[in-house]
Amino acid sequence: MKKYFILFFICIFLLSFQDKQTTQKLLIGRWLFEKFDPSTLDSKTLKEANQMNKGMILTFRIDGKFTSSQSGGPQQNNYYDKYKLLNNNFLVLGKDTTRIVVVNGEKLTLAANGRPQIYFKKEK
Repeated sequence: MKKYFILFFICIFLLSFQDKQTTQKLLIGRWLFEKFDPSTLDSKTLKEANQMNKGMILTFRIDGKFTSSQSGGPQQNNYYDKYKLLNNNFLVLGKDTTRIVVVNGEKLTLAANGRPQIYFKKEK
């Protein structure tokens, strides 16, 4: 019985590692800002927030560095830092931590406590 218990935890560890590796591969590349979640902001604030972030691009590199860029955008949308993917689908971007809600070959959705979800699409 003890043998099965140990084997079970080894399998869980390996699956967790595999999931992190898959998420890492999907994250690499350029992500174009689409919009904020419309269910969390009033229409005026949503329109202003979407307009202010229009054209923002997040770029994740394989070496653990990322860039947020927006031509003519505010300073907080233009910076370069390190990122780290945690096992539980949390993403540390510099000093901020956000949760990856969705990441696939086309879409990236990020969420942080007290903030609306942000939707990105993969640049082709």
